[in-house]
This record gives sequence, structure tokens and C-alpha cells, in this order.
Amino acid sequence: MIRANRRSAGLARKELASRLGVTEAVVALWEDPEYDCVDLSILSRVARALGRRLEVRLSVPRVERVRQRPAWEDLISP
Repeated sequence: MIRANRRSAGLARKELASRLGVTEAVVALWEDPEYDCVDLSILSRVARALGRRLEVRLSVPRVERVRQRPAWEDLISP
């Protein structure tokens, strides 16, 4: 998400790092999809540096209906 927005803003990793006062290596870490420790305060700083707005949304996950299997008694006819 950070990488896509940085590229969309036309910034090099070095320039974003400079705006945030961190190293390029830190920005690279934050851009790594396997790294999941970027908190909201960091995302807020990144958004401001990119001229973007951070939006956070909480939602209830959609639960799919599970088709119930018929009981054994329903499968055996008398």
C-alpha cells in the first residue's frame, strides 16, 4: 500500500525517506508486504508526506452461510 501510493505520488523511496526523516531502508521495510508492524501513527505520517489522507474503516466480516449436511437419519429412508 505504501509503495503503490509513493509511486502514484511520483516519489522515489529516497525522497519519501527524506520527507519522513528516516532512511531508505526503513521505507523499504514499511513497503514490504510481509512486514505487518506499521502502525497508524506511521501511516498517518506517510500519508501527510505523500499529500494523501489516511482513512481507517472498521467493518464486520461477512459470514458466509454454511450449508448444513443432512443428518444420517434423513439420508436413510424407512
